[in-house]
Amino acid sequence: ARLEFDWNVEDFSHLSERPCHSPIVFSGSIAWRITLYPHGQSDGKSTHLSAYLEGRDLKRARQAKFSLTFVNQLDEQASVVQAFPREKELDVSEWLWFKRGRSDWGLHKQIPLRDVNDPSKGFLIDDTLIIRARIVSRHYERILQLQLDEISRVARAKRNEPAVARERKRLA
Repeated sequence: ARLEFDWNVEDFSHLSERPCHSPIVFSGSIAWRITLYPHGQSDGKSTHLSAYLEGRDLKRARQAKFSLTFVNQLDEQASVVQAFPREKELDVSEWLWFKRGRSDWGLHKQIPLRDVNDPSKGFLIDDTLIIRARIVSRHYERILQLQLDEISRVARAKRNEPAVARERKRLA
């Protein structure tokens, strides 16, 4: 399932250090939201925005790839995009698990606060920051089917190995 949504974080300069949350949006049976630490968290505290995508009410594990974009409102080409995972391959191992006990992914250091607060940088216009989330997710059942398909493919290839070896010998 694919989902894209924008969160307009209004009155940004008045936000406390406590985390704030986007409205919840749904893609199929999964609820998503962005959690933002306006003054940073952990090693990004007081220097960077910290932001995370959170899967809510996870009854079953899901895998997802996503990006969080800090929209430059003066020049969209200058927006800061953080993609997760960083690799762009569609291999099963490249997907992130969202499940009980690990329901959010993100970075402590998303974008420097000095850039956010600098009016010439274009991230904060009329005291509003825009964060865009793009999410591609898949259900656990689909993941199992992909893994079973790969196991079947490998098994078929192994069954054909003796015939392939005989043919190679014959042609040599």
